[in-house]
Amino acid sequence: MGSYHTQLIEQMIEQTPKAILGVIIVSVVYVVTYVKYIPIEYLMVWVFSQIIFLLFRYKNIKNLEKLIKNNETDEIPKHTRYFLISMVVSAILWNIAVILGLLFAPTPYEILTLLMVVGLITGSVLAVSSLYTVYIVYFIIMLFPQFFIMVSYGDRLHLSAAAFTLAYIPLMLMLTKSIYNNQVENILVKDSLQSSVEEFHTLSITDSLTDTYTRRYFFETAKSHITLAMCGTSPLSLLMIDIDYFKKVNDSYGHQAGDVVLASFAQELQALIREKDILARIGGEEFAILLHNTSKTVSIGTAELSKNITSMEMLCKAADDNLYVAKKNGRNRVN
Repeated sequence: MGSYHTQLIEQMIEQTPKAILGVIIVSVVYVVTYVKYIPIEYLMVWVFSQIIFLLFRYKNIKNLEKLIKNNETDEIPKHTRYFLISMVVSAILWNIAVILGLLFAPTPYEILTLLMVVGLITGSVLAVSSLYTVYIVYFIIMLFPQFFIMVSYGDRLHLSAAAFTLAYIPLMLMLTKSIYNNQVENILVKDSLQSSVEEFHTLSITDSLTDTYTRRYFFETAKSHITLAMCGTSPLSLLMIDIDYFKKVNDSYGHQAGDVVLASFAQELQALIREKDILARIGGEEFAILLHNTSKTVSIGTAELSKNITSMEMLCKAADDNLYVAKKNGRNRVN
């Protein structure tokens, strides 16, 4: 499981707007609580900084969403680092908020700020736990200063708050790790299931011997191609091919040899057609090819070495004579 697995990123993208809304709500509570203590110019700078970095964070997840949609995976690590930066800055801004409270507000307002920080950390679990390392960095920067601040006061109330913080740290780390592991496990199960479904689908439409499409799939998919061709979007042609005297191969050399002939013949056909053409085995030794954007017909003259045809010159003349007969009989045929 890579650090920047796209499905983990998608979960983070889905949850981030809710986390941003939570930050906005807590920020409003902070401003309302401290507006009568902290100088307004300091609060305005802090609020403006929050808005800037929340917009940056939102823009960042939209960029990640676009990269995933366009399958531009090479750029995802860079934008994930941008997301980490936005989370670090957010944590620093909340530490500044704590410092402002300590400087201007009376005790025990710092307890209230601690509760705000705890609320933000808890609310960010679903949004950021899919990027576990990012969450740990955010968690440490946000919470550890609060613990030392509570301890520094030394009285029972603040030491109790410090004890609460100390108990909260391992609980949240375990919860976050558990959520992350569940997310990873769900992704692995989903990927495995998707792979099994795709494999089953491939097996259901593929002839196991020749690795061409099955008769059923060929006729099912041909319907849509015929509909498009009838609408005039593109011409469509069909080749029906049957291996001559194939029964003699089975009778003389056995069915295993016949299977080798079928597989080799199908491989040769596959090498000759285009990627967009559709090749299927529709009978024992019968194949069909659906040719896209093809409306040409051909006349073919054939000839075979025999007791009466023993040289290349004689073979070419016999094939040419049969070609003439094919054209004379209406073209678009093999003779």
